[in-house]
Amino acid sequence: MGKIFNVGHKSGWHIRPLLVEYILKVVRIGAVTITLFPRPTRAGLCHVVPLCAVLLSLAFPCTLYAQYSDDFSDGEWQDRWELHTGRFRYDPSLGELLYDAPETNGASLVHASAALDSAVWEIELRYGTTDDGSNFFRFYLASVSSLFTTGEEAFYAQCADVSGRVSLAYQNDGEERVLLMTEPVKSGDDGITSLKIRVERECDGRWSLLCDAGGVHYDGGTAVFPSTFASVASGFRVRMGAESQYLIAVKSVSVEGKARCGGDDEPDGEEDRPDGAGSSPHRHGVVFTEIMADPSPAVALPEVEYVEVYNRSDSVTDLSGYLLFVGDNYGTVQRGMLLPGEYAILCAAADSSAMSAYGKVLPVKNFRALINEGRVTYLADAEGNVVTWFDYSDEWYGRDRFKRDGGWSLERHDVDNLRCDSTLWSPSVDLSGGTPGRPNSVARLQPDTLPAHLLSVGIPADTLIVLLYDKELDASSGPQIEAEGLTVTDVYTEEPKRNSINVVLQEPMDEGEVYTLSVSGVRDVSGLAVADTVVRVAVPSVPEAYDVVINEVMPRPAAGAPKYIELYNRSGKVVDLSDLYLARYDDDGYLSDYYAITSQPSLMFPCQYAVLTPDVSSLRVHHNVCDSALCVQTDVPLAAADGDFALILRNGTVIDALAYSEDWHHPWIDSTEGVALERIDTERFDESGENWRSAASSAGYATPGCPNSHSVTQQDAADGADKLFWLTREAFTPDNDGFEDMLEICYALPRDGYLCSVSVYSPNGERIGMVSERGLLLASGRIVWDGTVDGRLLAVGIYVLLVEAVHPDGDMVSRKLVAVLSAR
Repeated sequence: MGKIFNVGHKSGWHIRPLLVEYILKVVRIGAVTITLFPRPTRAGLCHVVPLCAVLLSLAFPCTLYAQYSDDFSDGEWQDRWELHTGRFRYDPSLGELLYDAPETNGASLVHASAALDSAVWEIELRYGTTDDGSNFFRFYLASVSSLFTTGEEAFYAQCADVSGRVSLAYQNDGEERVLLMTEPVKSGDDGITSLKIRVERECDGRWSLLCDAGGVHYDGGTAVFPSTFASVASGFRVRMGAESQYLIAVKSVSVEGKARCGGDDEPDGEEDRPDGAGSSPHRHGVVFTEIMADPSPAVALPEVEYVEVYNRSDSVTDLSGYLLFVGDNYGTVQRGMLLPGEYAILCAAADSSAMSAYGKVLPVKNFRALINEGRVTYLADAEGNVVTWFDYSDEWYGRDRFKRDGGWSLERHDVDNLRCDSTLWSPSVDLSGGTPGRPNSVARLQPDTLPAHLLSVGIPADTLIVLLYDKELDASSGPQIEAEGLTVTDVYTEEPKRNSINVVLQEPMDEGEVYTLSVSGVRDVSGLAVADTVVRVAVPSVPEAYDVVINEVMPRPAAGAPKYIELYNRSGKVVDLSDLYLARYDDDGYLSDYYAITSQPSLMFPCQYAVLTPDVSSLRVHHNVCDSALCVQTDVPLAAADGDFALILRNGTVIDALAYSEDWHHPWIDSTEGVALERIDTERFDESGENWRSAASSAGYATPGCPNSHSVTQQDAADGADKLFWLTREAFTPDNDGFEDMLEICYALPRDGYLCSVSVYSPNGERIGMVSERGLLLASGRIVWDGTVDGRLLAVGIYVLLVEAVHPDGDMVSRKLVAVLSAR
């Protein structure tokens, strides 16, 4: 079961890490999962201990080296050890100390020991038991007491139990917590196990467990676990049931290390750090700099998946035991000292030799496959602290489909720019396909100058508001939150991205009520001040057909820019974008390949725009996106020329649909690359091309998140109720410059249901063609004409429009309107 633990509070908010099974040191052996636990409470030192142990612990200063070793052969071992219960005897013929006469409550043999820092414990023994489920042998490494009961704070190694494994554990206040564990140890043909156990602890709290049984090695792994107590004793504790057939024989034991007097695990200076030991990196002290997710077909590198890291700090960093996550799956870095300014290749242990020719390799046990399309990937230390992360995507290859198809890595431009998006990454230009273990081929200075931008506001629960940003935030800068009409009880961000502000409320929000939330004092990961924000929050409603409409599409973007779909909320409802899905139509006209727009709740208010794109950062680089628009990073089902897709609910209800064509573009557009198609009238729901137009050149041929360059304004029907049909202006200039490009024919009819046709004539009465044929009209609205007939733009001149409308009840109305097609 996962357990959430807090990393310290700062300035009114804190970091909420992932579940323990994902972020702490985890050892999986078959169905067994062992996890680390948070820092224990310091136990009191008011225990009954042997006098020699008390004198020893008081006499040694904190950095004094403490050690002992014993093979029990000199006949005076009883003078050095204190027996609590049970009996032990030395057998000179075997050269072993034997456990004799079992006690159901256990037996303990204690030796004074202060060793805990930079310490090594070794024991050699044999054992064999008929296990009744409660038997064990414990080698107590360090303890605050000589009692060796579970109420006393201590570390111990355990074997000869029902699991058949060797484990390293911590105990305190009646709780026992396993830190490391080996696979089951095999016994000899006679049922006797001959075992050597070696436990090491560095001064920074890193533990390791190694065993040898008859020449077979067992690695229990490494873990970091903090301790605050000063040890006074080590020794053995044996528990055997009264009916057990047993053998416990200790051949030798040795302990060496430094005494300590409490405090934290951070060394006070270099003298307290073992030779070669590295420090734990601060966040982004080590960063990802390259990824080869799809190495096939290989160019000139081995066909190996890898990620590259770089130590941008000024300290030696030890990545041993760190966890490399790809999504929810992880592998463990087996060894890894990283010097300042040094690169290292992280790959599967089996691929280490193949990659060693290219630079330093840090092998990863259980290296997880890198997803070609992209996945959030991060590095965490054994205590669960996320060191660095990135959320890579194959969209970062841009339009270079050749390199996207495999064999080419993605490389980071600037190791000191801490953004995590496509603007910082490019496909390698090295002729080998990548630069593992050395500076990147695309390296250049690219300082981060753009502060984090608010992407969306969501309500995943009625007492939780989530503000999502396009960039990691600085967790040490506490935001100031003011919520009108609401009581805030907690504010936190989440690992691994830390790109959200999560606001917890005391009571649920009322449906139908719109609240105001003010956020200020936020800085991003680069230290840039984030703009103070005032946002609206409300409990969302489920949309109905045409509440939200498809308002703009970019099927064929310019080089380097992403595709996008723009939505517009034309209703009076607050809609959650996580309730909406995109779907393609198959060849038979059925919906298929549907997927949620976002898993992150995102509120869309009335008259608000939302832009869906595979790359939000690139979208903002190439287009001016209005600050009020929602930007959602997601795949978009847009073919370059013609295509059709739908906006639906999870139950299949179609909210809006579009079957677009490249033929809808203005005839004067020479190339449609980088030119968006805009919806003209959000109140018109037919899917014909008459309601779509190329975005105006004056608007940069695209208006994502902003009012369309060709949008029309709803007219007040009462103003022209006696006119039936009329023009808002007679002259128009269809040159796609965004100014008076279309002729608007407004209408106000007695009722809806009329079928309308509009024909174009020359001034001398020659019929030229049709603007609209038998279109179904509402009671009021507008018809727009872009100056074309059959896809051909008419020449400059005066034209007569004959508007004819017929109702099923027989009523007929017609009007002649004069228009001037002009040019500048």
